[in-house]
Amino acid sequence: MNITLNNLGRRYNRSWIFRSLDTEIVAGQHVLIQGSNGSGKSTLTQIISGFLSPSEGSISWRSNDGEQIAAEQLPFEIAFAAPYQELYQELRLEEIIEFHCTFRSFHSGIDTASFIDLIYLQGEEKKLIKHFSSGMKQRLKLGLAILSESQLLLLDEPISNLDKQAASWYRELLSTYATNKTVVVSSNDPDNESIRTDQIIKIEDYK
Repeated sequence: MNITLNNLGRRYNRSWIFRSLDTEIVAGQHVLIQGSNGSGKSTLTQIISGFLSPSEGSISWRSNDGEQIAAEQLPFEIAFAAPYQELYQELRLEEIIEFHCTFRSFHSGIDTASFIDLIYLQGEEKKLIKHFSSGMKQRLKLGLAILSESQLLLLDEPISNLDKQAASWYRELLSTYATNKTVVVSSNDPDNESIRTDQIIKIEDYK
């Protein structure tokens, strides 16, 4: 997916989070949104996802073959994971995977059993999501995002709630299944959260 950010700005009340952001994200690039906590990384990530609208400027999305993508079509083209993303707490693991697969497909060759193996949640199929630890929930979110077919992968603070071993698992998963995707990672720990960086957007440059 190709994304054009034109004079982009977002404010809350009278305070500007960022302004005058101009850049082009080219299909297949891995982009890092970098900044301190509270700097506006998540806000920009949500604008790129189409969930939030900019206060000024514009954003447009085009498929790999150059066709314009309407905002209402974006949910079918984007995979997203973030610590604040909610999961259905009253569903079991096997149920949430089944629900996910009603509107999104996994990469070729991945079924429910192999998905559970890849996210290291074997034996937890019948457990309710509300009984998962924060690390288990984060592995599930990342697995659903990275292992699903999508043109754009958006990851906001992906190693939040992951220990050192799980962070290594995340980077390996990203390296195996997302090298040819357009990937945008929001992070204040770039050494651990991105496997490569083709472009850096520093939020502090647009204050």
